[in-house]
Amino acid sequence: MAARRKKTAAVKKPRVYLEHAEQCALMNWAAMKHFTHQVPDGRTIQLCLRDLFEASLNGAQLRGGKVQRVIQWREAEAAGAMKSASDLTLFYPVGVWHGMKIEMKKQRKDFPNPSSIRKAMKPGQAVHLHLMTRLGYHSIFCFGWVEAANAVSEYMGWPIPFNAAKFKTRFNH
Repeated sequence: MAARRKKTAAVKKPRVYLEHAEQCALMNWAAMKHFTHQVPDGRTIQLCLRDLFEASLNGAQLRGGKVQRVIQWREAEAAGAMKSASDLTLFYPVGVWHGMKIEMKKQRKDFPNPSSIRKAMKPGQAVHLHLMTRLGYHSIFCFGWVEAANAVSEYMGWPIPFNAAKFKTRFNH
């Protein structure tokens, strides 16, 4: 008689949230960017770019089963969360802009095919970015932290730090 083989449970790989990792990399880059700003009374102050960013928690992974996640989202929504809000807001006015809104996605190379890249922005996100542009925010859509860092540098009037293709999508009037 053949011995029965004991079934072993498949080992699940930990889930890697690439968009989250890209956003964290951008914040690490921003933490190293310091600059001087002149305030209205003429004094100058030192600022860290990271201190001027705020993240939306829309990309946060809710925990529990479907019912628990629905409850968590409803609580967040009641407190002001919006499904289509931009991932990041840079609260620093430049020229005619009140600030900058950034919708982040994982790098282009991490999408399975060109069609999925074209579908990366959800319709609600496009509507939100267009509205923010009309309200005076420079609004962009970036694939990966390098595109976002280049876009932020361009917005701030700094040299482009990385030799990479400029961000592909802008929302202008």
